[in-house]
Amino acid sequence: HLEASLFFALTMTTEEIKNYYEERHKQLKTELTTLENFMSLRGKVLPRRRAEILEDRINDLAMKVTNAQGRLDQIAKIPSFTTTLRWRKAENYQETKRAWEAFWAFYWLYKDFPKHDNVENFLYAAFASANGVKNREKSIELGEEYLANTDWKSFRADVTFIMANAYQSEAKVQDALAKSLDGAISTKDREAGSVAKTKAEEYYNRFFELCDRFLEVMPEHEYSRDFINMMGSVYFGRKRFDDLLVKFAGVENGVMDRSKGYVNNEKFNKSPAMPPAHYFSGLALLATGKFNEAKPLLGALVGVNVT
Repeated sequence: HLEASLFFALTMTTEEIKNYYEERHKQLKTELTTLENFMSLRGKVLPRRRAEILEDRINDLAMKVTNAQGRLDQIAKIPSFTTTLRWRKAENYQETKRAWEAFWAFYWLYKDFPKHDNVENFLYAAFASANGVKNREKSIELGEEYLANTDWKSFRADVTFIMANAYQSEAKVQDALAKSLDGAISTKDREAGSVAKTKAEEYYNRFFELCDRFLEVMPEHEYSRDFINMMGSVYFGRKRFDDLLVKFAGVENGVMDRSKGYVNNEKFNKSPAMPPAHYFSGLALLATGKFNEAKPLLGALVGVNVT
């Protein structure tokens, strides 16, 4: 029992230990006061042996009260290692495959210490764990909270990539549902199709917002290529060639506006995103029958001037 108690104590935070001894001190003090009051009122008329037993109990309680107070005095001088210990606990849950317990441990660590120096790490761990247990609601909640803070960049690429993929996947699901209900006869199915179509657009819009925001904040990151490829694939899959040309090349109604588009943005001159942006722009122009306009964009990929 003693070894188990000591082992458990090693997993308790300073605050938990303090609460334990405060409660213990309170209980012992209450019992001691009750017995002392009883003895002052009835002690003289009690049988001698009974009185001796109660006196021993009072002395024992008095010692325990003193010890509990001593513990509280010691604890008051101990620095708090609460966040470190809670982080270790969460990691242990993770290492022992207790995924849901790990998620909630990381989640509440982040929620309980939003001003901590390592809060970015707490949040990312909670986000990654939420994805691990497929808690979509919490994954989106935590991912959005991370991305809302533009000062956080340690995990921005991974968070944005996961979030963008999640929104894209959900948009495809809703898009497919809407198409399957297109031309439905019943009012219920038509309404469901309309809702699915609206949701698909919302998810696609959020997907593009995430990609744009990442490329704006970290244009030279290696993931920038992946975000361009994802957006290009979505545009082509939905046959939104005109939208792609506006975003990627600044081409609208067949005319290039040099103030718009990724390929015209100086921030992307050294970005890994530039080659795929040229590639998709050239393909989109080819897909819309603008062969001559596609030549300079595709030529830029191989470093030649195509005429």
